Amino acid sequence: MARNLAVRLLCAACLTLAVGPTLRAAVLVISNEANEKMAFELHPDSGEPQNVILAAGESRAFACNKSAEVSFDAEGKVTKLALDAYNIYAFTRRNGATGLHGVKLEGTAPTAGELPTAAHSQKEFKVAVKLLVDDAERRTQAVWERVLKKRFALAADVLKANTGVTFEVTEVGTWDTDPRAGDLKGLQTDFEEVVKTERAALVVGYTSRKFAPGFGETTPKAMPFAGSVVALQSHILIREGDPRSEPDRVEVLVQQLGRYLGAVKYADRASVMRPHLGDGQANSARFQIKFDPLNVLAMNLVADDLRTGKVSQLKDLTSATQNRLGRLYGTLASLTPTEPLPDVYLGLLDRAGIQPPEGVVPAGGIAAAPATAPKSATKVTRTRNAKEEAVRTVVTAVTTRAEANAKLPANGSSTRLKGDDLTAAYIKEAAGAAVGVEKEYREAAFLLGLGIALDDSTILRDNPVTASFCKAVESDDDRRQRIAVLGNPTIRSRRDLCQHFVISAALTEMAGAGLAEQAGVLKEQMDMTKSSGFSFTDLCADFSGIEFAKRVKNNAAELESVNKKFTVADFVPAIDGLRDGISAERFKADFTSMNDAKFKAAYDAVWKRVKEMPVYTEKK
Repeated sequence: MARNLAVRLLCAACLTLAVGPTLRAAVLVISNEANEKMAFELHPDSGEPQNVILAAGESRAFACNKSAEVSFDAEGKVTKLALDAYNIYAFTRRNGATGLHGVKLEGTAPTAGELPTAAHSQKEFKVAVKLLVDDAERRTQAVWERVLKKRFALAADVLKANTGVTFEVTEVGTWDTDPRAGDLKGLQTDFEEVVKTERAALVVGYTSRKFAPGFGETTPKAMPFAGSVVALQSHILIREGDPRSEPDRVEVLVQQLGRYLGAVKYADRASVMRPHLGDGQANSARFQIKFDPLNVLAMNLVADDLRTGKVSQLKDLTSATQNRLGRLYGTLASLTPTEPLPDVYLGLLDRAGIQPPEGVVPAGGIAAAPATAPKSATKVTRTRNAKEEAVRTVVTAVTTRAEANAKLPANGSSTRLKGDDLTAAYIKEAAGAAVGVEKEYREAAFLLGLGIALDDSTILRDNPVTASFCKAVESDDDRRQRIAVLGNPTIRSRRDLCQHFVISAALTEMAGAGLAEQAGVLKEQMDMTKSSGFSFTDLCADFSGIEFAKRVKNNAAELESVNKKFTVADFVPAIDGLRDGISAERFKADFTSMNDAKFKAAYDAVWKRVKEMPVYTEKK
């Protein structure tokens, strides 16, 4: 089920300031990547010197104004290095030698003008938390409250040690869940709608409901332990009872609170932000919950903005902080490419001038740069591969056809095409262009090219999985030029159905028909929380795009046929009688859940409408 990704407004009164230690404006992070503890002296440019001991694998944030000096013993010789704010440094032991290295980050390092001009004092920051269980909880309140408060206190201690932020439970209670919420995502949506933050800034809810696997989950074991969380989101929903051990459950809570402060997944097995928790590490008596240095810096950037008292949502972060977070998220994405960043963070990468990078996770974890501060990274334009060139050929052909159409008069003997006729012209043009590319890429070039060329939204371009491919195929300037002349191609006289059709066809090529279908349904579930609502008409266009893509992929001669003759009416059924604009409330009233027999009947009827079209029933 979809959940509302908008970060909810946090009441300013809930973000409290209390008397505590003095904190300065800037921060830097030092990590110990050696297999033994490291001792050093840190001299910030404002404040008292510190004698520090970092345990093996530990990362810690240190306050400063613009810079600090570190001194340490390297094989009997005192070494001194200058460190700059908003950077990460790692101690290493290689071939018996001790060193401190700057960690290279994506993007451009902050200039001197972006650093604070003077230290400023703020007080310790507290986040008021409402801690809840749902109506499926079987334990008495005395029991579950004791267990969860103890768990929360352990997790809060970890966050305070890493960020100076105190998470404080100010209220406990229960909430009634919607019995029609059929999976964790659906329950997350209901949780956010029903439970209000009121006097708290953050609501942490534990559900004891049992769910069948959801989209992309093959077994109950594959289900996530918690709902998705982005920075400063007001609701965190966690499954109670899984993972099985209490130490593992503490780790899950630490990860979720870390996400609230801006941490993201990172493929470091020693980090609490590793993609898969519940692996039993936490059950070792020697185990300590740790954040990786990249996420330590990310959380402290968010925390420092929170201390100003002017930030309650992700969009409220200062411009400088958003740029710095973009550099960190770009670096984390390059180290964990199989764990896409949340969509809401992609804008931060754009602010920092970073394209989500591709590549393989380095076996050694963080790649260290030479000693002293990291230098600005040089942005490299990646060369397109053969498949991307083939897709670009199709997109270019459609753009050229659009330019020619845009030059025609709106009325006259040679009239400018529009609507379904324009869509048909573009699809025929794309098929003709695809026939001319290398044989092994023809079908992919056609389907992916259509998905890019006939869509003026950013659905594919902003998706972490497809963004890099789309931007390699079509530059920002080329995209602007295409959209300017594209006109209004429609399916069954609706522009949005054209986009559903071509994007579903592209997703079928990218991920297969099953996942393309799931993506279409998920999009409609998300729309239930918006004014557009759930639409069976949209699903009809989605399913038509899937069947069309399957036909193209299964028949080598289909592209030539499409190039000669294509009409919308041949490939997309009439949409008469299909329902649109179904709100979440109406959906719940009409269909108890996605598993409801009435919903399944309506769903199957849409598929039947598509599959019974002559073009999809005829033998190829």
